[in-house]
Amino acid sequence: MRPFTALWRLAAAGALFAAFACPGCSDPPSAADGQRLYRGNGCQTCHGPLGHGDGPVGRTLVPPPRDFRDEHAFKNGTSVTAIANTIANGLTRDGSQMPKFDHLSRRERESLALFVISIRNQPAPAIAGRTQ
Repeated sequence: MRPFTALWRLAAAGALFAAFACPGCSDPPSAADGQRLYRGNGCQTCHGPLGHGDGPVGRTLVPPPRDFRDEHAFKNGTSVTAIANTIANGLTRDGSQMPKFDHLSRRERESLALFVISIRNQPAPAIAGRTQ
């Protein structure tokens, strides 16, 4: 058997195994999956059901959780990668208390990031003391 053919067969077998071992894992990240993960991982407990930073536990935290509509509140950046990294590593500097969600796959964290960005694209309320 030629080396190229053997490699191709090995790659095909790996892709087939991955499809059966983790259905949906090859799908690209999506905001719809992110919304499901947001609800399923307790994000709304702090960030609120609409991501406004007004969840039942969030109301007791100092500083309060991010209102995802305010892009200036993102401490590590506003890209999908930056938000996914924050989800993976948590946020504990400057008194923040967001735990790690490193049990989520990269795809899941990117889906959550896309959902957060979809919230950010909604109009934010005027922030006291901030000039536009």
